Parts: sequence; C-alpha cells; structure tokens
Amino acid sequence: MWFCTDCREKVEKNIIPDLEIEEKCHQIMIKFENRVSRLEEISKDKCDTSVVSRKRQDIEEKCDKKEVMKIVKDEFSLNKGIISPQNMNNIEDIDNNVISSVISEMNEQKNREDNIVFYGVTELNSKNGKERQSHDCKIVNEIMNLCDIVLDNTDLIRTSRIGKYDSEKHRPLLVTGCETENKKKLFRNFNSAQSHDQNSKMDKIRVGHDLTQSERIEEKKLFSKAKELTQQSKGEFNSKVRGPPWARKIVKVSGSVKM
Repeated sequence: MWFCTDCREKVEKNIIPDLEIEEKCHQIMIKFENRVSRLEEISKDKCDTSVVSRKRQDIEEKCDKKEVMKIVKDEFSLNKGIISPQNMNNIEDIDNNVISSVISEMNEQKNREDNIVFYGVTELNSKNGKERQSHDCKIVNEIMNLCDIVLDNTDLIRTSRIGKYDSEKHRPLLVTGCETENKKKLFRNFNSAQSHDQNSKMDKIRVGHDLTQSERIEEKKLFSKAKELTQQSKGEFNSKVRGPPWARKIVKVSGSVKM
C-alpha cells in the first residue's frame, strides 16, 4: 500500500504499538475462551437429580442389591456430615430425599472447591461498599504477589465479606473465581510468604477453604479431637488438622506449635 511521505512516517511510528495491542487482545481472547471451556467442562460434571435417579433405577435392575448397598454406603461415608443412615439393611430404605441431599452437598462442594477464605484481613472502616471492596481487592493482590502468584486482567477474581458489616470487626474475606493451580500455589507458599514478609502485612492473616455447613461441622469435630490429642500428649507433640476439605485428617506435628 502506498503512503505519502508525511503519512508514511505516522504509519511507521504507530504500526508496532498497534501490532502489540492486537497481540495482547488476541492473548486475552484465548484466555477467555479457555476459561469458558473450563466452565463448560465443570458444568458437565454437575450432578442432576433426574440423571442420578435413572442411574439408581438401572443399578437396582442390573446389580445385586448387596452390591448396590455397598456403593450407596460408600457415598454416605464420604458425605457423613450430611446424613447418618440408620437401619439401612435394604435398598428400599434409601429415601429419594436423602439421595437428593447427598447430590446437593456434592454440587455445593464442587462450586466452592476453588474458593479461598482469608481470616484476619483488616477491613476498611467505611460505609461505602465500593471503597471497602476496592481495599479488599488490593490486599488480595498483595497476598497473591507475596505468594509468587501473578494475576492479570483476565483472571475473574471476586471478593466479598462473609456476614453483616460491623465497623468494630473484621469479617472473613471470601475470594471466588480463583484458578485451581493458583489456589494450590497459594496454600503451598502461604507460610513461607508470611515468614518472609518484611512489612508484617500477613502476620495475623490465616487462609482456609470455603467449606459447606456439613464440612464445617466435621471440621469443628476434627479440631476438637486434635486439641484433645495434643493435651493428652503432654507436650510430646501437637495434633493439627490438615488436607483438603474432602480429605481432612489429624496429623502429628513435632515442636511447640500453638493450637
């Protein structure tokens, strides 16, 4: 394409930045498409009560009832915070409402699995919700950076506080939309980032999973049991609760670690 001398200078001056902008936009679109594909895959894994009911009926027709009972009880053991099946010696004893409760719990756990909850994060003393949220987003970004996690404009991170606003308290800070790998990296690097934080911004901050109500009930039981075991050890070891929400367990930790 032909340009006059004046126009050619302007074109040559701007063509490189334009190409860089085009490439950045292309990369953003690729990342958005990947995120959409990921969300579509997740949605395929969601439990549908009608589908599960049909599968249950097929199993009853094709499998031995003792085998079916074993499968169902295995599922119950993984979701023991929801139900405590009693007198389930026959397949007929399993109520559809019970199955629906299990499915609902599984869906809720799936929805929350990439969420993060920060405790002890200072909340801005302001009646303006947007100002408080902006402050929270800034803190989350700082924590992520300290944990060697780099967020860009395509990361759909959202922050919100759990509970009603109270100027005298700092509510737990819920972070949603985090990538699975970023969450794993955060939990892996958090303690190290705290110990190397020269500005002491993370001293009083704790990080945890976004648990369902049934998971919180089980968590409370585990912490109570861990405390009891620590007291019984008489200083020989400390018992701590470790692991992801679906596989929490009590482990022994050497040294004088505070409960």
